[in-house]
Amino acid sequence: MPAGSPQPTNPIVKVAVAVAGTLAAMAANQLLEKGWGAVFGERPPSEKMSKQSAKAVKAEKKSAKKDGATKQEIAEISDPMDDFPVWKVALWTVLSGVAIQGLRLLAERGAQKGAAKLVTRRPRPNRG
Repeated sequence: MPAGSPQPTNPIVKVAVAVAGTLAAMAANQLLEKGWGAVFGERPPSEKMSKQSAKAVKAEKKSAKKDGATKQEIAEISDPMDDFPVWKVALWTVLSGVAIQGLRLLAERGAQKGAAKLVTRRPRPNRG
């Protein structure tokens, strides 16, 4: 929940807000990844990609060592993430942070208002 907004007291509202925020963050991440692929034609430099790349390089170095490659040949095997331009990494960091947090905040606020309207009791109409 954002710092300035009041915490919902109803447990149903709390759950709805949490679910909406999580779903919005996942949807925003998927949209950003697809947009990045459409614009740049490659996967974004996310933490997941970095870990996968490091794991692949480690396996490649291990297999090269088993095949009898020299130390120099093994040292030449480099991580493709090291060749990634810094400006793209910075752009991804800013875009993903701002866009995901913004959409998450909007979804949480909308879910809080909508769920609160659904679960609050309304007085019976005075029919005189």
